[in-house]
Amino acid sequence: YEDYLSALGYMQRYDKPGNLDLALTALENAVRTDPRFALGYAALGQAYQLKYVVDPNPKWIDEASANCQRALELDNHLPASYVTLGRIHDDSGKYDLAAQEFQHALDLNPRDADALNGIAVAYEKAGRFKDAEAAFQKAVALRNDYWVGYNALGLFYDQQGKYTQAVSEYQRAIDL
Repeated sequence: YEDYLSALGYMQRYDKPGNLDLALTALENAVRTDPRFALGYAALGQAYQLKYVVDPNPKWIDEASANCQRALELDNHLPASYVTLGRIHDDSGKYDLAAQEFQHALDLNPRDADALNGIAVAYEKAGRFKDAEAAFQKAVALRNDYWVGYNALGLFYDQQGKYTQAVSEYQRAIDL
């Protein structure tokens, strides 16, 4: 569990070189120690999905999917697995499937900020801009100490031409 917690810290700053590799090592150790640690496999899936974000090699998506599937085999009530599957589908351009996975996560936990960010992106891609903005704002309110939510909201505002609001959200992300 300590390896798992350590990995979560590294993944919060996945933008720093080396952090994802440290997270992957810690999570591999966690699931090796406890092969039935579903949350560890879900986090391992997330770490590989983030690895794909910084290095778009399809092998990272395959690793992410396999670890999420293992997590769901062990416990199919983990929102984190569905969130990562949603991100994988989003990365693959399968936006309808992504929205379904994010909604599944929200059905399990309506206060999951990561699922809210994910479904907000899906809404945006579907042209549901008011729903997207509301979901982004709710995600930020639920997890107001995490830079990623503000960055996502800033990007949304930037793409909507709401530059003053975008700058404000980006500044919050930078401050964090």
